[in-house]
Amino acid sequence: MTNMVIQSQASWGAVERVEKGKRVIRLAPTAIDNDELTAWLIEAAVRYAGKPVSVPSLQSLPVLFPFTLTRSLAYVVSNSANLILRSEGPSNQFVALRATL
Repeated sequence: MTNMVIQSQASWGAVERVEKGKRVIRLAPTAIDNDELTAWLIEAAVRYAGKPVSVPSLQSLPVLFPFTLTRSLAYVVSNSANLILRSEGPSNQFVALRATL
C-alpha cells in the first residue's frame, strides 16, 4: 500500500522516484495564488484540525502538502463566507469556521 501512495504522489508531481525507485525526493510545492482555492484549502485544513488554527501556522500544516499558499491569508479569510478571523492579543490571529444558523 505504501508503494501505491508514493506512486500516486509521484503521478501528482509531489515527489520523484530516483535511483531506479529506491529513493523518493520531495519536489517543490505547488503554489496556489487563487483566493477562492486558498480559502477552500484553509477551510479544509481547519475542518481537519477540528479547532481554530493560527494564521502563521497555516503554511506549515502537513495536511496542506503539496501546496504553498501565496496570497495574504488574513485577507483571504476576511473575505470568506465560511471562515472568520479571530484575534487573541495584539499579534495572535486565528482562523475558525464561521457559525452557521
